[in-house]
Amino acid sequence: MKKLLFVLPIATLISCGGSAEPAGDTDTTAVTTSAVNDSNTVTTANAADVKFFEENPESVARYFYASQIRGDKSWESVCHLPEERSPKFTQDLTALDEKDIMRYTHLKTDWLENICNVHVELEYTDDSMGSASGVSEYIVFLEHIDGIWWIVGFSDEVLA
Repeated sequence: MKKLLFVLPIATLISCGGSAEPAGDTDTTAVTTSAVNDSNTVTTANAADVKFFEENPESVARYFYASQIRGDKSWESVCHLPEERSPKFTQDLTALDEKDIMRYTHLKTDWLENICNVHVELEYTDDSMGSASGVSEYIVFLEHIDGIWWIVGFSDEVLA
């Protein structure tokens, strides 16, 4: 019995992992297993289930795009404050607003100490191009600042 009592707290810590709750009034209690287990893809069908992010770049990117798919502003909790954003980042966010994202897929992650590039594939319609549909690869740039992963920019479309 003593062994079981010792293992239980450790198993709980391992299964929960380190999670960071988004800022604001976002409800973080309703998370379904499918959204958590299939971390590579977020669609209009499961975006509502992605209500939290873990402290890793892939989870932060997934949370950002799930918010974009839902059309809410929860994504702001993983980006620098507006006054701290570079002009290029602000332009990238404006361009992203013109896209109606329907699917996000994580492709791969490149690591360099406190900087990380998350390669993603987005399926979207683009309002600025007369509702043209597309599937494109982009890179999300993240930086580890004060123990937190922040989205600090995006690449232009990555050409094959």
